[in-house]
Amino acid sequence: MTVDFSRTFVLAGEPSHVASIAIVDPEHFYPDAPHSRCAYRRAAKSHRTPQIVREGLLRMSPMNYTLQPTPYTLLINPSPYRLLEWAKRSHIQSLIYALPATNNQLTLEYWVHDSSSDAYRLEQSVEIPLVVDTIAVQMGDYQCQVPISLLQEAHRTIQINLAPLREKTAWDDTTLLHHATNLTGIKAAMLRKKLYDPHHP
Repeated sequence: MTVDFSRTFVLAGEPSHVASIAIVDPEHFYPDAPHSRCAYRRAAKSHRTPQIVREGLLRMSPMNYTLQPTPYTLLINPSPYRLLEWAKRSHIQSLIYALPATNNQLTLEYWVHDSSSDAYRLEQSVEIPLVVDTIAVQMGDYQCQVPISLLQEAHRTIQINLAPLREKTAWDDTTLLHHATNLTGIKAAMLRKKLYDPHHP
C-alpha cells in the first residue's frame, strides 16, 4: 500500500502535489485488552499519553495541520501502510484516509481497529465531490471540515521545497515524491523532512 502520485487532488483546476490526506484524533485510544501476564505487565508499564502519541505522529508525518477547534490532525500524503502501523502502535481507535477518485471526486475511507484480529478494517468508503472551499467529513467518530486552503498551502510548500531537491538529485517530481513518501530508511526520512517540512526550503 503506497501513495500513488500519478493521480493527485485537483486544486483550483490544476493538479497538485497532494495525493492523499488522513485525519486522525491522537487522543482517541482503544483500550488495552491484555490476554496474558506478560501483556498485563506491558500494559501496566505503558506510558502512552496524548502528547507522546502526537509527537510520534509528527515524526511519522512532518506535514500536518490541526483542524481547530477539534483535536483532529490533518496529515498530507501519508503512506497508508506507515499510517496504519503507527495507529496500531499508538492504539488509535479509528482514522479517515482520503484519496482522489476521479477528476472532481474524493474517496473517503473510515478505518476502525478490530480488537478480535488486532488489525484495522475498512468500515466505510464513500465518494464525495471535491468542492471549492471545504471538504465536509462526517464518518463514524469524525465530524469536521477540511478547508481546501490547507491543501493549497501544502501544495505550495511542497512545490517550493521540490526545486532545490530536483537540482540536487536530478530526479523528477514524481520520483522525489515517491521516495520521500513511500520508502523507508535514513535517506527517505531525510528526504521526507526536506520535502514536507514547511520551514525547510
